[in-house]
Amino acid sequence: MIDTTGNEVNLLPKKGEEGQSPKWAPNGKAIGYSGDFGVIMQMDPDGKNKRQVTQSNAWAHIDWSPDGTKIVATKATGEDIINEIWAIDIASGEEVLLTKEGDLNWYPDWSPDGTRIAFGSYRNGTFQVYTLTIATKRIRQLTNQGSNGGPVWSPDGTKIAFSSDRGGGSDIFIMTADGDNQRQVTFQKGSYFGLTWSTDGSEIVFAYTNTINHKFVDLCAVKPDGSGWRQITNTTDGSVYSDPDAFPLSALPVAPAGRTATTWGELKRVNRE
Repeated sequence: MIDTTGNEVNLLPKKGEEGQSPKWAPNGKAIGYSGDFGVIMQMDPDGKNKRQVTQSNAWAHIDWSPDGTKIVATKATGEDIINEIWAIDIASGEEVLLTKEGDLNWYPDWSPDGTRIAFGSYRNGTFQVYTLTIATKRIRQLTNQGSNGGPVWSPDGTKIAFSSDRGGGSDIFIMTADGDNQRQVTFQKGSYFGLTWSTDGSEIVFAYTNTINHKFVDLCAVKPDGSGWRQITNTTDGSVYSDPDAFPLSALPVAPAGRTATTWGELKRVNRE
């Protein structure tokens, strides 16, 4: 975990244990992540009390339901590595398949009201952003220009941020929850991925690199109107920061007070002084 000042890094879980796609539970009392062999794990914010959630493996790109009772995630299956999106009940471990189309269904993100899941999918020869209405299982395509993915809901559920190459490079865009008013937010040359919103909706935090082969990847932030672009970490040792996730309590917004966040590789934590 890190705060927005980019202080010294500690590791969660212990060094040598794998941890990817970290996500805070809505109440801020647990972190879900993809552990060794892609098994979904859960731990306390201090790295203690680790518990296995799924018995099967090959899970990635997780997110929590707003009530904290379920996790949605991507699972790779079959010889052709088909990625589908599933919902997992935390208490029972029951797994429910949500998507049945597309070769690759990635980065599911649960809407704040719990009614929809946004995700990226490769269908009909292109990557686009879709939403799934949970009650009806209706899937709706929201984007159609260029390749698009990595959607994340704003805290109030009115907007979705996503990455797109429609401008000729990798950039962050924002649209309404129904796909309208799509507009570009970032214009710095480089690659953007692993998007998340600050808990008060004032900033979008993301992993960014402008180096060849992604040698140095840092966390950065920008306001939804495209202003206030800033770098949070300053990588010089080959470390890679990615898939940030904001601490979910509104009392700890990204700015100006700062908040903790998680990022993967080995899950990394920084304590605010």
